[in-house]
Amino acid sequence: MKFPKFLALLLAATLLLPAGQKIIADFGKGKHGEGLYRDAADARQYDE
Repeated sequence: MKFPKFLALLLAATLLLPAGQKIIADFGKGKHGEGLYRDAADARQYDE
């Protein structure tokens, strides 16, 4: 069964919206003390 195009677009939109990114960023904070995801602005601190 093919993955419906509208569901793929919905997933992409969710991941691009700030609310969706916050869900991903907050995932695991309670258990591990930090989130699963860090955005590009946070990653820049590791650039040389």
